Amino acid sequence: MSAARSGGLAHALWTLAKPSPFDAVTPAVEGLAYGPTRKGIPPLCDIYLPRSGTNHPSVILVHGGGFVIGSRQMKPVRYLASRLCREGYAVCTVDYRLLFRGGGINEQSGDVDVAATFWRGRCASYGCDPNRISMAGFSAGATLTLLHAATTSHTYHRLVSFYGATAFHEVSGRRAELLLRLFFGTADRRVWRERSPLTLSQPDVPLLLLHGAADQMVPVRHSIELHRFREAAGLPSELHVFEGMRHGWLNDASLPETEDAVQRLLAFLR
Repeated sequence: MSAARSGGLAHALWTLAKPSPFDAVTPAVEGLAYGPTRKGIPPLCDIYLPRSGTNHPSVILVHGGGFVIGSRQMKPVRYLASRLCREGYAVCTVDYRLLFRGGGINEQSGDVDVAATFWRGRCASYGCDPNRISMAGFSAGATLTLLHAATTSHTYHRLVSFYGATAFHEVSGRRAELLLRLFFGTADRRVWRERSPLTLSQPDVPLLLLHGAADQMVPVRHSIELHRFREAAGLPSELHVFEGMRHGWLNDASLPETEDAVQRLLAFLR
């Protein structure tokens, strides 16, 4: 990993740990199992529900953490779930198996598939509209969201990627390459390419891409390339690049760029 990318990781971890107060909503349901018991990280989700009304649109929210760390209770997940909930959206936040805790690409993608299927079958019982389910992810969670959407038979209302990797075969740097060898179970870059969101069949669902121009961990070109590819194919795609923002800037709820991103997300979901 280059010095710049290493610095990007340190910055992302610092912003994650840095106090960033916000008015958090308490989930209506916590620690609900979305699948059968297994080794490693339990298949659990939290459900956030608006205080009133019925037939709510909903968002499945997938956390980030470089495929190695993270949980459904991370600060940016709770922040965005709280904001969405106050705007009338139900939110289902999910955990998945992580690398070194039972999860390579097949397990992580499989967990997201199972969680999405669970919510699709259960959302109506929580007063949600099964025809208005969207899915969003941060970083690694954005990548898993894009992989799921490209391979599932389910349809979604909207898809959202916050600084997700779309082209694994373009990754460089010793540590990043080692991580991907473990994640994929092979050093063959042809496999990495074949399982990258950029090279998979793209779903005909509106996609919102949000990325920082100064991202040193997942370069902004990942989102730019996917956006251009979808536009060339005539697929609905919207890209917003945030100048000066590094990886994981939504970890800091106090930034004006975070509020800007949330407003763009809300406008897109409507």
